[in-house]
Amino acid sequence: MQIDTTDLRRLFRNRFEAYLDRGNPAAATALDGCPLTLRECCSLLANDPEPFPARYRQDLRNLRTRVRLRAPVDKHTYGDVASILACVLLK
Repeated sequence: MQIDTTDLRRLFRNRFEAYLDRGNPAAATALDGCPLTLRECCSLLANDPEPFPARYRQDLRNLRTRVRLRAPVDKHTYGDVASILACVLLK
């Protein structure tokens, strides 16, 4: 399956929001029809240097609080957020 990086980032954001809202890493699949799971999106974006949108900072703070990470969340890339989520999903 060939997927554009921009589309992959959108799918990742959809799954990120669905995971935070519902705690279900596969919940967004029903919304957009793409078979990629959150874990797969994390793997594909692990080295992405694109800045993660600032509008998700509060969600990221909430996630980091849940997993007890205390580092600041002012500037993160998609790769940073994907790595954090991958760790959370492994637990």
